[in-house]
Amino acid sequence: MKNKKIFLRIVVVFILIFLGYFLLRSQKGGPKIDSASPTSEELSADSAKWNIPPLFPDVAWRTPSQEESHRDYFTIYIGNGTSLEELNGTEWIFKQNTQEGDKTFSQDFEIYYRKEASEKGWGFEIPFKNNTLQAPSADGPMGSLWGYLKRKDNLVRLIGLESHWNYTYSSPEEGGVCPCSEELRVFLSDPLPIDKIPFSQ
Repeated sequence: MKNKKIFLRIVVVFILIFLGYFLLRSQKGGPKIDSASPTSEELSADSAKWNIPPLFPDVAWRTPSQEESHRDYFTIYIGNGTSLEELNGTEWIFKQNTQEGDKTFSQDFEIYYRKEASEKGWGFEIPFKNNTLQAPSADGPMGSLWGYLKRKDNLVRLIGLESHWNYTYSSPEEGGVCPCSEELRVFLSDPLPIDKIPFSQ
């Protein structure tokens, strides 16, 4: 009877070891691809037509939640000082925590898009009807917001970009203090008919 109990315990142990091994194997079956995370090819169905710069590489881009979105920051300004209402489009976000306020990464982000936009025919402004359309441009201690425009036939699009820092706290003497988090954003507007933009006559 005693030997039978020992045998049953050994069987149970082997079953548990086997189940644990199987579970571990199933979890290591390969990298899981987040279907909500866009790739460079998914920037736009007509990316070849518009020659859209690929997303900044080697970054885990994802679609922001409604609370995280800064979509209303990305707009097109008209030379008379007015701006368009919120644009339709697609937004991506990347966040990372850091113990130091090293801005090398966000600077690389800015340099990358400056080079890509220039090479692919995007610019800060577009002349039209004795006026200009301008991309957003703002800079401050917490980050930067800027963008590039492009016209194709009778349509115009905006690539909006943002680098933003969330500091533990900030003061005039010390500036931003880390640990902190860094956020990068990319916004690609849908094509907008340029003749529907309310220029002043």
